[in-house]
Amino acid sequence: MRCWNLLVILAPMCLAPPGNHLPTDLAKPTTTPDGSRSLPGSGTGQGATRAVEAEVRIDFPVLIANLGDDDPARRATAVHALTLVPADKIDGLKAAAMAARPLSPAQQEGLATAVTHLILAAQNYEPADPPSAVLGVTFGSMVFGATVEGAAMGLGSGTIGVTLEDRVPGFDAYTMLQNGDVIVALPGVPHMTSTEDFRMGVRVQKPGASIDITVFRDGKRMVVPVRLHLRPADYEDQNQDWRGKRLAYALQVWHDQWEEPLNAAPAAAK
Repeated sequence: MRCWNLLVILAPMCLAPPGNHLPTDLAKPTTTPDGSRSLPGSGTGQGATRAVEAEVRIDFPVLIANLGDDDPARRATAVHALTLVPADKIDGLKAAAMAARPLSPAQQEGLATAVTHLILAAQNYEPADPPSAVLGVTFGSMVFGATVEGAAMGLGSGTIGVTLEDRVPGFDAYTMLQNGDVIVALPGVPHMTSTEDFRMGVRVQKPGASIDITVFRDGKRMVVPVRLHLRPADYEDQNQDWRGKRLAYALQVWHDQWEEPLNAAPAAAK
């Protein structure tokens, strides 16, 4: 599959990936064959749960096999696990993918989604001056707990939140948050009144710091730790052109360094 064909497939996945395609409860303490584990922790607020990702082991052959599974949830879990691969393990991921050839279209699609995120996570960019923090998300509408919509999401009558509409590949929020999450609080902003409250609450934080973001996901309240990044000089919350250029760069790297070797005919045995 050529990289520009993947641009058509991955643009909606990387620029606005559907939140219900990722694991919905990171708080349950489980260990799975893909080598990922979720550990419970101390929460804040009534009924809150702290969602923490902890690496136990990385079984690349299992993850790559799961990318082609018939179960969409298993495929999504494998993609999510691969987005968490540390930089010093990426060569091992590539070696495992090469060993698993030929990959199915579903496996290549899932691998491309994870790898483009990892490529962008390692990409250097010019920071804004003066420096400030960025989360790497786009906000949707405000949600009020006193409304029918808010009640259906599990919000209390006095709770106000903002929906997460989109996440930017390459930022920690892409792996830790999900589209459709309703953000109700973060450090310094215990109560939401507008999306601007949240933006300013993020900007006053220290870049590189991990902050606890309180969200409602599938009717459950949880606290998710997310690392903040330096705001790029040309970053805008709604700047699709900036995101498109980044995605095109990542897809070119995917094509040159991953897709072509994966699809090349294996060398004949001597």
